[in-house]
Amino acid sequence: MSLDRRAIPGARDKRRRALFPLKLAVSAGLLVLLFRHIPLDRGASLLLHADALLVAAGGALMVAQTGLSALKWKVLLRGQGVIVPYAKLIRTCLLANFVNLFSPGVLGGDAYRSIALREHTGGLARSLPSIIADRTTGLVVLVGLAATGVSLYFVPAAPALAAGLILLTALLGYALLVAVVDPLLHRLIAGREHSLMVLLSGILVALRPTRALSTAFAIALVFQLNTIFIVYVWSTGLHLSASVLQLFLIVPTVYLLEMVPISVSGVGLREGVYAVLFSFFGLPPEQGLALGLLTSIMRYVVNAIGALIWFVPDGSRLEAVSVPGRA
Repeated sequence: MSLDRRAIPGARDKRRRALFPLKLAVSAGLLVLLFRHIPLDRGASLLLHADALLVAAGGALMVAQTGLSALKWKVLLRGQGVIVPYAKLIRTCLLANFVNLFSPGVLGGDAYRSIALREHTGGLARSLPSIIADRTTGLVVLVGLAATGVSLYFVPAAPALAAGLILLTALLGYALLVAVVDPLLHRLIAGREHSLMVLLSGILVALRPTRALSTAFAIALVFQLNTIFIVYVWSTGLHLSASVLQLFLIVPTVYLLEMVPISVSGVGLREGVYAVLFSFFGLPPEQGLALGLLTSIMRYVVNAIGALIWFVPDGSRLEAVSVPGRA
């Protein structure tokens, strides 16, 4: 009995629609629980007295982040031998950001990205590896920054040693992937034409040490550092007490934890983690609440640009071009 592949996306869409009310309830429940412990008027007061110019500046930097995301994706796709117009990638990233506003975690936006490029890549099996490599580079850099922040704050006497151990651990893990896991899986899937095997092979190729992957890691580092800077700008605009060093630890941790797909776009979880971490550093929790609320508000405001893009004709419908000498 053959499997109707067209039924798979429909089934997944039904499950996502069924889960959305649950995610929405979790977000609402987390916010209610948070407001029971931290009066909303305290956080609202900080928001009302925020420096509008600095808040807008942070929003402008968020828009610039889309350009960085599209650039990293373009580099990874080129490493696969596929050239997609930069304008097309920016448009797709903007629309994916809009989709993410109403989906748990980043899965909704990534699913849209993989589907949007099918006409350029020739199918999902060639779209997904670049997206997985994109997420992997961002996640690795984010974890590295969080670990570095921990070492700077908790091991001030030898932060270089702590950061070096973290980097060494990451390199050993990657060496294991390249030297052991990759060849083993390559032998297992050799000659198999099943779509899952093709996808797995593409992911392994995308994660191999190449110039494209190195460039993607560099762009990911700039992206994550800019994220911390954006939050610092907003923190300054809210007149908060957090130092740059504290935010260097807090921000990557928040962004890591909000990836857990238990709420809608991280709402509720983000504000709660900010409040807890601010309290951990001896800072007023209402400041963390205000920063989390501002981040959520600005994310919806800025990413809502994607809603406008839906109505703009896509003028970048060009066929993908294979790069000679590339796999």
